Amino acid sequence: MIKKRLLVLVLSLLMVLGLCTGIASAFADEAEIPTIEDEMGPSHSAREDTYSAGSASGDRGFGDDSWMSPWHNKAYGPDLGNWWDDYGYVHYSIGGQNVAEIWVDVHKRARYVFGDIMVFGWGSRNYVAPIKIEEEDESDEYVRMHYTYVIPTSWTALRVVFTSFNIGDITNDMQALTKVKIYYSEQTPAAQNFVYVDDCGHAHGETRGDAWNLDFTREDARLVGDPGRIVVKAGGQTEAYVQYNVYGYDTMIAYFYHNVDLDDTKPPIFLYYHDSTFITDVSSYEQVFETIEPDEESGLWGISIVVFKLDDVVEGDWMRITLKKQIDGNKVELGKVELFNSEYFDAGKQIAFTKLTRALLQVDEAEYSDEKFSEIIGYYNSAYESLLAAQASEVEDILDEAIENMAGVMNLEEEFEYTKQQKKAELQAYVDALNEQDYTEDNWALIQAALEEGLDAIENATSISKIIEAYEEAIDEIDSVEKIPADEEEEEEEQQDAGCSCSSVVNPFQLWTVIIIFAAAFIMLFRKRVQ
Repeated sequence: MIKKRLLVLVLSLLMVLGLCTGIASAFADEAEIPTIEDEMGPSHSAREDTYSAGSASGDRGFGDDSWMSPWHNKAYGPDLGNWWDDYGYVHYSIGGQNVAEIWVDVHKRARYVFGDIMVFGWGSRNYVAPIKIEEEDESDEYVRMHYTYVIPTSWTALRVVFTSFNIGDITNDMQALTKVKIYYSEQTPAAQNFVYVDDCGHAHGETRGDAWNLDFTREDARLVGDPGRIVVKAGGQTEAYVQYNVYGYDTMIAYFYHNVDLDDTKPPIFLYYHDSTFITDVSSYEQVFETIEPDEESGLWGISIVVFKLDDVVEGDWMRITLKKQIDGNKVELGKVELFNSEYFDAGKQIAFTKLTRALLQVDEAEYSDEKFSEIIGYYNSAYESLLAAQASEVEDILDEAIENMAGVMNLEEEFEYTKQQKKAELQAYVDALNEQDYTEDNWALIQAALEEGLDAIENATSISKIIEAYEEAIDEIDSVEKIPADEEEEEEEQQDAGCSCSSVVNPFQLWTVIIIFAAAFIMLFRKRVQ
């Protein structure tokens, strides 16, 4: 009996010891996977390296915080083929973490055309795409973007590459890194229903499943409005393709840029869908095709937009875009591909963002005053916000109104002519409101001369500031002409009164005579009544 009790006691102690060891091991494992949080101050213990970027701080509408800005401006964003080419990055030593969250402030004018940040790792699968992209907050000039990544636990290091590539006149802080958080989670975040965008640079994540005979170009980026495009590789082959795995998507939009007028015909491309058993041309599925012709005035290339929609959301299949090689200097290039679930996103709305951005790219800032260009940006930002919240039925009206408003803003030449006519009219109205009787004949002639000189000066002015200057000088000249003094006006009125007929003046003798006659008549009338 004693032996049995001792055996039970020993077994119990072993079980308790094993449980304690397991708990201790769990705590040890948790302790070995620290959370890294970097708020982009000048230094950070977990930040192993910083390259081609510097730390700054202040309040850009989100409260006082710090950010990393790249030192070099580029005409294109980072990708797998060039990310070491003087792009800014921050580098962290990690081990065991499986989630990375990154916050970036993006300039509003580039909020829909910027290239995403890139996250690389040392270990298996050296690049990951975000599973979630959110717009968390915005200020007057910036939008704070929040990216979430699920990363392999085998990674020993993580690098965030960001840029400040040029879009129009935006050359500084187009992307500013504000926070990095790397940690371990028992439950990794679920992928959000969001639009997957392939900007057709070298980089791609799990969604681009295959590619063949492709090359990449960034030539004419300003005229295209897209920093990276896919083309057929030079050589003997006349075709190329890019292929996308389908994970919960049913719609693909492909944007093709061309430097020639396609005369409303489709670009020389083919779309295919593979449903795990066979490949079909997408002609049997719903398609929407739209062409925006090249703009001769701004030099912008044309855009052909193809929407490919499956019958249902699918998993594990793929969609393929095949390009045909061009000749004789004609160019048709694949600039952007968007994949999404039509239950959550509308194709018309996605295309509207591209059209809105194109309308902004057509604007040459040098042709507008600062005030008028800010007015255009205001219309753009307002329309963007409205489109985000719009129902599908509202998109077309919002876009049309925004483009009309942006096009209606006067450029420098129009503003110059408008200001000239406005100030001439104001000067004429100012003189017309004066009373000629308030001036002597000679002084009134001076006012008319000042008016004529002012109108001529405004007409011959060479800038808006010169117009304003001529107008103000004319007003000052007119105001300097003396009016007839007030005491002289009173004397003139008295002289006019003195010049009236003297027969209208009654003297005292005549007045008493009238009174006596009326009194006598009254007495006689009274006596008759008494009798």
